[in-house]
Amino acid sequence: MNFSHANVIRYFQISCLFIPGVFLFFITSCSSHDIQTTPENIVVRYGENGTPTYIKGENLCSGPDHDAEFQALKKRELYEEIAYQFFDHWREMFKLDHPRKTLEVTDMKIDDMRHKHIKFQQKADGVPVWGRTAGVHLNPDNEVYLFMGNIEPELKHIVTTPKLSEQAATEAALSEISDDKEKWQAEEKTLSIWMKDLKTPCLVYIVTLVKGLAHKDHYFVDALSGKILHKVSGTPD
Repeated sequence: MNFSHANVIRYFQISCLFIPGVFLFFITSCSSHDIQTTPENIVVRYGENGTPTYIKGENLCSGPDHDAEFQALKKRELYEEIAYQFFDHWREMFKLDHPRKTLEVTDMKIDDMRHKHIKFQQKADGVPVWGRTAGVHLNPDNEVYLFMGNIEPELKHIVTTPKLSEQAATEAALSEISDDKEKWQAEEKTLSIWMKDLKTPCLVYIVTLVKGLAHKDHYFVDALSGKILHKVSGTPD
């Protein structure tokens, strides 16, 4: 290969044009991996399961906003119903067939700025899905401007009837304690759906064991087999 002075200069000229382009492509690819902006200038971030974890815009119900019945909801200040209308409007993005059956309102607050904050718990056949909660936020004009949360696509054909009793689940959790077993007590037993590996729904009892004020462990006991599937120390999300 002829490395003449002219060829060396030409090589660096091409490199200077090529490298910034590659760098720009890399940065653009990384920054747009989990953020998408719709034509309506609505920012959406997606979770690993393909559903939104964050949606922000001036009016996320601009479609239903032209409907007289929806306007009536806003005037009557039916905040929870407005939030459900939001989920109905975006049901394809959330991959929910029946948002009203899947999502249950657990709290509603109005702050000093007249913003409304409605919290939801996802359920499957009435059984809560652990860690799958969401918040819908309304501005003073009762327009939805923000969604934040973690929701699974519609859970279908899953077992929600346990074979194990609460007592058997508690005994299974206590059997995992290796020391001072008599000092541990079962504080709470909750039947839940737990997403194993973030994708497989499992029916579990979440058994909370406490020892004094300093120790608290949560055991996820398979409600069908009694097997310990998971453990969380402290307060779970």
